[in-house]
Amino acid sequence: MSSIHSPRVSRSLFLVAAFLALPIVASAQKVVGWGDNSNGAVTIPRGLTDVTQVAAGGGHSMALKTDGTVVAWGGQNRGQATVPAGLLGVRQIAAGFVHSLALEATGRVVGWGNDTFGESTIPPDLSEVVQMAGGTYFSLALKSDGTIVGWGINDLGQITIPAGLSDVVQIAAGHAHSIALKRDGTVVSWGDRWNNIAAVPPGLSGVVQVAAGLTHFLAVKSDGTVVGWGRDTKGEARIPAGLSDVVQVTAGQYHSLALKSDGTVVGWGYNGNGERRIPSGLTGVLQVEAGGSHSLALVAAAHCVLDQKEVTSGGSATGTVKIATRAPLGGTVVPLSSDDPSVHVPASVTIPEGATSATFPVSTDAFLAQERMVKIQTSYHDTPTVPFKLRVKARPVTLSLSHGSLVGGSTSEPSITLTLPEASAIDIRFSLASSDPSVAIPAAVTLPAGHTSARVPLTHQTVITARDVVLAASYGEIEIASLSLPVKPFTARLIFDSDLLEGGTSTTVVLRLNATLAHPLTIALSSSNPAQLSIPDSVRMAKGDKEVRFPVDTSYVDRPTAVVLTADINGNPFSARLKLFPGPTLTALSLRTYGYGHQTMTGTVKLREPAPVGGASVALSFTGPISGPASIVVPEGASKIDFSMTTEDVEDRTSASVAATVGAVKIVKSTSIRPLVLSALSLSASVATGGTQSTGTVTLNAAVQVDTVVRLSSDSPELVSVPTTVVIQAGSKSATFPIATTATAASKNVKISALKNGTSLYRTLKVTP
Repeated sequence: MSSIHSPRVSRSLFLVAAFLALPIVASAQKVVGWGDNSNGAVTIPRGLTDVTQVAAGGGHSMALKTDGTVVAWGGQNRGQATVPAGLLGVRQIAAGFVHSLALEATGRVVGWGNDTFGESTIPPDLSEVVQMAGGTYFSLALKSDGTIVGWGINDLGQITIPAGLSDVVQIAAGHAHSIALKRDGTVVSWGDRWNNIAAVPPGLSGVVQVAAGLTHFLAVKSDGTVVGWGRDTKGEARIPAGLSDVVQVTAGQYHSLALKSDGTVVGWGYNGNGERRIPSGLTGVLQVEAGGSHSLALVAAAHCVLDQKEVTSGGSATGTVKIATRAPLGGTVVPLSSDDPSVHVPASVTIPEGATSATFPVSTDAFLAQERMVKIQTSYHDTPTVPFKLRVKARPVTLSLSHGSLVGGSTSEPSITLTLPEASAIDIRFSLASSDPSVAIPAAVTLPAGHTSARVPLTHQTVITARDVVLAASYGEIEIASLSLPVKPFTARLIFDSDLLEGGTSTTVVLRLNATLAHPLTIALSSSNPAQLSIPDSVRMAKGDKEVRFPVDTSYVDRPTAVVLTADINGNPFSARLKLFPGPTLTALSLRTYGYGHQTMTGTVKLREPAPVGGASVALSFTGPISGPASIVVPEGASKIDFSMTTEDVEDRTSASVAATVGAVKIVKSTSIRPLVLSALSLSASVATGGTQSTGTVTLNAAVQVDTVVRLSSDSPELVSVPTTVVIQAGSKSATFPIATTATAASKNVKISALKNGTSLYRTLKVTP
């Protein structure tokens, strides 16, 4: 009723050109209608073909034929569907609410139907018109100079053209409001502002087509999205989420339609008469038109669709050619074409006599470069069509690494594998490249015919810093696959046989690399105090070595002293600390790695040599949920002693530590105290008669050396009672508790629960009468 009436609007500001370039040869385009048919508006006249444009009014429909004649049908209460006799040479039509307009090739406008407000009475001096629009009781005309003329009712200013408005390329008319699209992509509206209908959204630009409904506006932007505004009474201005790739919109009374570039239609808004319920399988649409409560679509004489929107190169699809009318006697031939030589379709498809469609094969050549968007289309008697866009994805090429990472200059022998999903019939040559000289790759690799993969060896050099090296494969000039290989430098660990050593003694150091050497390497060594730690200046590692041992000597110290040994690998230092102590003294403290709460643990301290006369006193200190004696004495002549510690009950795993000190030497060891948790809860009987007694037993995950409390509960203490706690005696891991029941008139299940350190278990006792 209000949108631009043109076949398949393109994304251009020069929309009016569509009317002046209609096909002049015979076509077989057809009209499809749906929605309210109470006035026969969607009952398409039998034999109506060769249509180039449709228009929909409040309850009537119109069609413009290729010979310049007009056909109208539907509502006739005001003569709106009675085409004036002798009307010929028409280039465009427009439908108002109950009136109709036609634009002749001469630029003259003809009107008929309701004329209560003069909407069908054309201004006598009106000429050079390039487009018209019909509103409810008014009409608009766009002239070739970009100005607008209006006539008919003007109660709300709908034909009061804004002063100075020019450079207009398209117009649309609604109930009592009008809109114009300017060449610069902006829009101007006027008329009914009672409901803020004519207020254009701020910043709206980039518009290529507009439409006006009863109380709403629509605009298509150059990016194929749609903007709607106005009253939105039935959701007609609420654009569906994700709607895109739109080439035309049209606005009805309370519904809206959008035509997409693939020839399909999307509808939204009111659907009380089925006006936005798009007919199933409707494709190949060139133009769509929304009337009061009905809709029309102009379908291409011929078009094609495919059963897939995308394929991988080398794959195939099945297409279907559709024609708007049944094939004549002997069938009809529809030429086909593809705009990409790698996508093959037959030169033509023959549709059998009486049929409206026929299938055809689509095949693609395998290629490895970028994906392509290919247009496949019909060419039928020079009639407009809707190309089908097929996305052809490049055949995927993958690169994989034999190693997730490597140490540069090591004996690792990495490779990459280039893989195709299926074998090629010919040899394929790929160019290869590395982003960093530390990893070398051949300049190219050829994948032989019949093979799906090729392995390419890599060589690498020592690096000083870690880096990610990108390895890429190209086909022709296009990169088709890449991956990143982390390359790490050599690192080292220095490991003393003992990191606590009596001054004046010797030990051995192990220097261990993070990878095996592919080439010999000399490593410089240094000491933070050469007088206390004597080392060689360097060590030599041979090809194939990963570690080397070398001796170090220490000198006597009168107090605990720390010295640092450093190894330099390609400018990267790696160090280890050695503690020297004056002896004899404490040399070791050992503990169990873990214990449970409420247990006794045993620790051991060792001296370097037997304790002197009177024994050797060792001070102890404890941190965390563990306790023990403040000191112990290693007996005379002995070099070690055991001592006992008691752990506390803990709810979660908790760290604890013990420190042993003899003179200036202090050794700290850590252990973990684990919580006591319930491992079992059992009842002596699962069913008891009310008034009887039974027992339950709780069991912990470990025996305790200290009396330990477990909490108990019953969810029905008036029927089943248990003590609030039960004590597990030292030396045991379980305890039994009494269960008393009272008489009951009905059977009931009672839950008895035990809780310890966040763990709980329950058992159900059934009490019966």
